[in-house]
Amino acid sequence: MIKLVAIMEFGVMLSMTIYTLASMLGIVFNGILICLILCQTPRSLKTYSNLILNLALCDFVCCIFVFLSQDRIIPAAESVIFIANGPCRFISPEFCYQSC
Repeated sequence: MIKLVAIMEFGVMLSMTIYTLASMLGIVFNGILICLILCQTPRSLKTYSNLILNLALCDFVCCIFVFLSQDRIIPAAESVIFIANGPCRFISPEFCYQSC
């Protein structure tokens, strides 16, 4: 029984590490992309840069919410359970629910 608990804890820690690493990389790279779009875009590409800026901002916000919630999805019979393992659990359950 103890071995099963250790395996489950390893799985939770592994998923939290992957969530954190992926979302932090997304936040950093999208932040760099947003800065480059705002500061380095030539006039000839201004229209296209607006489209890329919109996508980068949406992805940036999505990465922030993924980091905050770090959802764990558990199928249960005919329903699905979402468990928030991220930092949002220290703020409030309503905040976790909204960030999902």
